[in-house]
Amino acid sequence: MTLMKRPLQVLVLDDDEKILRLLKIFLRQLGYQVTTAPNGREGIQIMLESSFDLIIVDLQMPVVDGFEFAEEALRLWPWEKIVICTGHITPEVEHHARSLGIRTILEKPLSFNTLESAIQEVCGNSDGQTGEDSALTVCSLGYELSQLRTFTHEVTSHHHFGKTVTDYARVIQRLIPCAAAGVFAMEGDYNKLSVYSEQPVDPDLLDQVSTKIRSHMEFFEGEALPTMPGAEAKSLKSRGESITADGHYTLMVPVPGKRDARGILFVILAGEQTKPPPQLNQLMICAHHLATLLEMMEQFHEHSIVNPLTGLYTKVFLDEQIKNSWELAKSRKHPMGLLSLDLNEFKAVNDEHGFPAGDEVLRKVAECIQNQLQSTEIAARRGGDEFCVLMPDADPDRAQALARTLVTEIGKLNPVINAVPIQLSASIGLALTVEGHGITSSSQLTECAEHARFVAKRTKNTPISSWTELKESGQASYNLHPVLVVDDDPQIIVLIKRLLNKNMYDVTGVGSVAEAISLLEKGNRYEVLLTDLALPHQDGTEMMRLGQEIDSQMVCVVISGNISKDSDKQLRQRGAFDVVKKPFVPDQLRAVVSKSVDQHTRNVRKSGEYQAFE
Repeated sequence: MTLMKRPLQVLVLDDDEKILRLLKIFLRQLGYQVTTAPNGREGIQIMLESSFDLIIVDLQMPVVDGFEFAEEALRLWPWEKIVICTGHITPEVEHHARSLGIRTILEKPLSFNTLESAIQEVCGNSDGQTGEDSALTVCSLGYELSQLRTFTHEVTSHHHFGKTVTDYARVIQRLIPCAAAGVFAMEGDYNKLSVYSEQPVDPDLLDQVSTKIRSHMEFFEGEALPTMPGAEAKSLKSRGESITADGHYTLMVPVPGKRDARGILFVILAGEQTKPPPQLNQLMICAHHLATLLEMMEQFHEHSIVNPLTGLYTKVFLDEQIKNSWELAKSRKHPMGLLSLDLNEFKAVNDEHGFPAGDEVLRKVAECIQNQLQSTEIAARRGGDEFCVLMPDADPDRAQALARTLVTEIGKLNPVINAVPIQLSASIGLALTVEGHGITSSSQLTECAEHARFVAKRTKNTPISSWTELKESGQASYNLHPVLVVDDDPQIIVLIKRLLNKNMYDVTGVGSVAEAISLLEKGNRYEVLLTDLALPHQDGTEMMRLGQEIDSQMVCVVISGNISKDSDKQLRQRGAFDVVKKPFVPDQLRAVVSKSVDQHTRNVRKSGEYQAFE
């Protein structure tokens, strides 16, 4: 870590409120950031939350006096610099202070000039009170960690991806001496470049930064990105000399994800580039901290019951309720239904009006859905602009009526954003557990509702599509997810076929890479490839490479009995979506295959080739 060029952090301890107030005003005028406490105990508690460059301590305080505070503080943080202020300087006081390593003692009443000189002497001395250069580094590290922790607390209160990413540019600019700092990140429809600086940044320099980021991200993604967004720059000073490419260079590091880069952090630095730049370690720490925050938010969202944005239930809670309702409906022999809804052209709202406007639209739509439900029906936000309504005891007429009402009421919302009315419309798919229509599990019910919604979205002039009607008219059949297993042990193939639901997956097994490639070259397509590593003639990594050359949308999963942490990482770098260790844990295998199917669907949708039905 390098010593930060930032305002000094000063902690002042005194039980006299007037003295605290005067010192706070004086020190702030000098450009210091000041925190105060009336006694030593509160001072220690404050130090648990933050790190300070200097501590000014009165000796005579209630609860815990100055020397008791200093002894405890220096036991925990021996690098801290302490200045004692007292109205009674005696040889005993001086001796006690020296025994603690405290060299500076000021007599009350304080002279501000004397105090300023003492601060400059203590904080400007590279030796510090310990005589070790490392004390400065540790103090800077403490400041940086306290800033990261403060931001972590902010994130845990709002749980918002866009706000976290946008505000993180401010965090970097505070921690790393730089002309400007920025973050680029992608998540669903979110795609933004945020820049934070002291002075305005020249647009040409921002364009250069954007081009570099795009190049990096396309390398990580392995495909071309959509148009990069313009930089959303915030300068503390709107006037003054702009930061230009002349005399500056850009340092970038990726924000690591589970299998790819989630974004890019960067700083714009003055001077000539050095290798390695001294700010590199700090920027890498920031990148990993941001990655941890984003993963933490994913966990919060996955395990929470209520979606914080819309007030509706979450996908995880809904999926549990669908399973419970399925078992209940089966035992009582009554139908249940699921309605799948999403907004048409919702991305345009975010692109044209910003994410806060998009969030407001989602809240209004959620309220509209909730207002139309009966007491037994459950609404949830599955993600993005997709919503679901579970009808545990479904009346087909009620289900159709609810779908029609929602299409009508959402079309009437017309929210006004920035004085511009937004015309909304929705596509709805409906699936009911009608006997003889091929729905044999709760997961199939969800997929059938989604397939019906895809049909409604594709036809456009018909906003509602029912799986029942599609089935009766012969327009739809339930699609099994094709899975290819490559393993030279026939028993493994048999086991996987048994573990995967035959009503959801069509499993094909072969014993070699050559057989698998032959099937693919004949036009057979598989959503998921499960391949062992130890295969005859050609191994599993070769299987993945050859398979994806033929079908780039196929999702590859490695199954092997010899997986280490290093080999896991290498396999993911070579194209493995996930790795499953033998012997299989049934639930783990099913979960990985299910996630792989979801990933395949995203791959196909991304390419624009999605077909809901064959």
